[in-house]
Amino acid sequence: MTSISNAPSWAEWILRALLPPDRADAVTGDLLEAFRDESRLSGRLARQAWWARQVASRFLRSYYLFPLAMIATLVWNDLFNTFRDVNGNNVGPNLFGPMLFIVFLGAGTFGGWRTRRTIGGVIASGGSHLVGWSAIICWFAVTTYPFALSQQQNPYWIQAWRGSAAPGESFIHWIVWDNVGAVLLGGSALLLLAFVAGLAGGITGRWLGRHRAPSRA
Repeated sequence: MTSISNAPSWAEWILRALLPPDRADAVTGDLLEAFRDESRLSGRLARQAWWARQVASRFLRSYYLFPLAMIATLVWNDLFNTFRDVNGNNVGPNLFGPMLFIVFLGAGTFGGWRTRRTIGGVIASGGSHLVGWSAIICWFAVTTYPFALSQQQNPYWIQAWRGSAAPGESFIHWIVWDNVGAVLLGGSALLLLAFVAGLAGGITGRWLGRHRAPSRA
């Protein structure tokens, strides 16, 4: 249970998993003081939202490059997958699998090194997935329809639609639901990849972090 003067257990746990051990007490203590000074936070939902913002802010401050790299990779891949030539060939290299594995492994390694804990790597990698995939959902929501107007003129996509659409299903309806499936299945597969790569990176980073100097920030 969360009282007005105490941090939720989930927020404290994630913050400590994201911070260097020599900074965890100081940072969580400062946030707790700031939280107690927020007299306007009278409702449980408002208090939970305040802590969620602090956790997100701390995560992005240290790990923002990894979700940005994930977003850039997925946008790149979606553009070249969408706008194929008339023979169905990608007009650019597919960076999807290798690059995302590197992103998650890098996040895990940095998180394990920074916190000297394996769980720090897992949280860093998983958080990168959460931020990056949330942005990609917005990307799909904005681009699916305008991209479909172009795709329905391409012989490759016309053939794909005729080969897999239900009888009487329009091209737009088919491509929208194809993207919904990609969001659900792709997001789940990438979450698993983030966990595995984050675990491997966290173990590696923790080993490397044993010899790092204490953090001052």
